[in-house]
Amino acid sequence: MIKPPVTDKDANPKPDLIMVLVQDKDNTLYANIKHLGEIVCGIPTQVVLRKNVQKPDTMLAHNICLKINAKLGGTNQKIAQACTPKVLMRPVIFFN
Repeated sequence: MIKPPVTDKDANPKPDLIMVLVQDKDNTLYANIKHLGEIVCGIPTQVVLRKNVQKPDTMLAHNICLKINAKLGGTNQKIAQACTPKVLMRPVIFFN
């Protein structure tokens, strides 16, 4: 397969998401991160407290994944229990 030539735009692609780990809850810092990422750069942001990364929690990871998926244009769905195939009987997440 022949690849198209690399352009300046391709040389520095923009990230799809900026994830920022912060030490403590700080409304001013949070507002600044959101402003710089989403308004100035036009990139969705996800702010996570450092303590939540150091002490993993399944439900917290689930919630963060749902938020990131929505911010990247995905949709979050839940299938009715009666219609759930065997492969989905345990927690899974699909990214496209």
